[in-house]
Amino acid sequence: MAGGCEAYSCSEAHARGQAESAGCCPFSQKREKKVLVGIPLTEPNYHASFRGQVVDAIEAALAECPVEHQIVVTSRTVERGLRGVVEATNFLAEKCVAERWDYLWVVEADVEVPKHALRTLLQGDADINLGVYPNHREDLRLMAGYFEEQNNCVQPIVHSVFDLEKLKGRIFTEMVWAGIGCALIRRRVFEGLRFVYDRREYRRKLGVHDQLFLFEAQRLGFRVFLHGDVVCGHLPEWSLQKLEAKGWGLRVGDDV
Repeated sequence: MAGGCEAYSCSEAHARGQAESAGCCPFSQKREKKVLVGIPLTEPNYHASFRGQVVDAIEAALAECPVEHQIVVTSRTVERGLRGVVEATNFLAEKCVAERWDYLWVVEADVEVPKHALRTLLQGDADINLGVYPNHREDLRLMAGYFEEQNNCVQPIVHSVFDLEKLKGRIFTEMVWAGIGCALIRRRVFEGLRFVYDRREYRRKLGVHDQLFLFEAQRLGFRVFLHGDVVCGHLPEWSLQKLEAKGWGLRVGDDV
């Protein structure tokens, strides 16, 4: 990383009044979990215009869940595009390991999490717990599926099981994948694994860095859960408000 990062401390969160206004202060109770919240940005700042909306949603989720935390927004990267995303996310992974946080919660800079997201993901008995969100197109197709072998190659295949109505309130396991835009990852996963940018590997197997990371994690024996009741917005096309207006079941999590 060329420029370090920005961090929001607990005192700043109190000063903003986010936790108090939500009626539950994450620092007023026993600190059972330590969660590093990481927002990877690249140079130039990819999706930086959504930062306020993304951070506000994260703080609302933190207010629902009593954990010790720090929100880190990465700054300049040497690389650009997907290479920059990989660089920024690995910077966060290294920080998680070096500072011995229990988890890294990756929230990409264009993903708006629902308020129950962290609370629900922490309840998952897995090494990696994933929320879901639609792609940037108008068809509202979920960026989620599971891995399947075809012609001696492992491929991420999207199946109808990830239609929203079948997804609601369910947890999927067994070689699943999703976009890494809302992912709660235990520190131990990063003690031997990082995100990689390998164009040859993309063409041969898996397509993108997050799918390759999730495949390798599960191949190494780490458990991955896909949470059908953590439906996130994907900006700018699909904010939480717009998804709710479309009937995409964001209220499901209120009963979790």
